[in-house]
Amino acid sequence: MTHHRKVNNTQGGQPDLTRAAAGGGLQVIGAGHGRTGTLSLKKALEHLGMGPCYHMQEVLVRPAHQALWTDIALNHSNPQYKPNWHAIFQDFKATVDYPSFVFYKELMAEYPNAKVILTTRDPETWWASIAATLRTFQPGCYPNWGVWVAFTLSPTRRRVSRMKTAIEQVPDWPHVTLEHDEAIKQYKRHVAGVRATVPADRLLVFQASEGWEPLCAFLGVPVPKDIPYPHANDTALIQKRIQDMSRTGQIQAASILSVT
Repeated sequence: MTHHRKVNNTQGGQPDLTRAAAGGGLQVIGAGHGRTGTLSLKKALEHLGMGPCYHMQEVLVRPAHQALWTDIALNHSNPQYKPNWHAIFQDFKATVDYPSFVFYKELMAEYPNAKVILTTRDPETWWASIAATLRTFQPGCYPNWGVWVAFTLSPTRRRVSRMKTAIEQVPDWPHVTLEHDEAIKQYKRHVAGVRATVPADRLLVFQASEGWEPLCAFLGVPVPKDIPYPHANDTALIQKRIQDMSRTGQIQAASILSVT
């Protein structure tokens, strides 16, 4: 069962996030791993007026952002380096999922009025979802040679691969591509670290199954009427993407072999 840190989110009838929005920048920072209901949270926040909400989906279609995240990760340990967060988030009111959750501490410092939401899930269920989806995209885990060819030949996937490799060098980043026992250990360590780091009045620990009420109470906004909380199960979408990549890779390989 998820435990919430209850806070008073209103003053003079206005939610804290109204004041945050007035100054621009992020209103909500997601600190939870992918595969913990982050896509559902993205849709929920956008419905509540805190959108657009940044997500890994945004990274995949923005080559400039892929380069920015790579640069931020490579310079993470340089005390003189100033990340250009505005270049990434200037058009967004919230962010969830990878890669931003890795940098939740830095984003808290950059956007001191933003609330932090830690999405969680049963660790074993989380790992099963990771193993069925995201882990499939890791080198050495490709399900077939068609996916390997598609990854090798795609400029976008090469840029994203460089980005991920750079982020993996960030100290204590919550790795998700290791084997079961180590991944579960790091997942639990990340959740405990967020709980210990984020002040109680800025943090909501949340599971999608809890619905609108705790989220809206935390953000100081009305609960939507007659609209169920989003449940965006993108496992099937990711698995379809894998199948499409496999077919694309086989076609690309056949094309290359036909002219050699």
